[in-house]
Amino acid sequence: MLNNTMIPNTAEHRSVLESLSLKQELLMDVGLKILTAYRSTTENDAKTAAGSQAYYAAVRSVREELRPYGWEKRCDAHIELVFNKALNVQIMVSSGDKNTGNERGQQPKTRNPKGGETEIIVKQNNELYLFPDWEPQKENHDTEKVPTWVLLHHVDNKLGEIRMELSFPDGIDSNSQKIGKWKKRILLPALKFEPTPDDFTPDFGPEVEFDIEWKK
Repeated sequence: MLNNTMIPNTAEHRSVLESLSLKQELLMDVGLKILTAYRSTTENDAKTAAGSQAYYAAVRSVREELRPYGWEKRCDAHIELVFNKALNVQIMVSSGDKNTGNERGQQPKTRNPKGGETEIIVKQNNELYLFPDWEPQKENHDTEKVPTWVLLHHVDNKLGEIRMELSFPDGIDSNSQKIGKWKKRILLPALKFEPTPDDFTPDFGPEVEFDIEWKK
């Protein structure tokens, strides 16, 4: 297990979630809604429909589940977020690769490349969290810069489970343009389901993130 990774049902795991005004059960409910949306498509849908539906469900459900706990929806530079004003912290959602939610092996990467706005978010994270501990450095606090966590999810059709983690991004791979470095990872228990037959394995489509230049 990597030393920046927290597994469920430990004191540290509960403590960090509580500091973010979150509970494991809330995020598991989000995972269940993501899985339901993913598996609602059929073999007659486009191959990427399941992933697109999962992303839409992730955005909607994380906002619905967290709203009673002081979180509100936000869209910043075309990135869909949920924001806690009292804590000055926000969460974005993204599909992840097969290493998502896995306490052993390589650190996960986002399934799809990210655009320039996500690069800005990761850069801000680095400016706010300069030392190995995940706690922000108060002397560097900037109210215009908001620390951003990522709720990663991965549907594993072969194992019949969805794995999730709430992780703090720390770097983007320059070649793939995927987030692949994390300062802190909070793993969540896997949710099991009946595996998908090999002849129908839906895929994740690209997630929406626009870099727009206005014409002069």
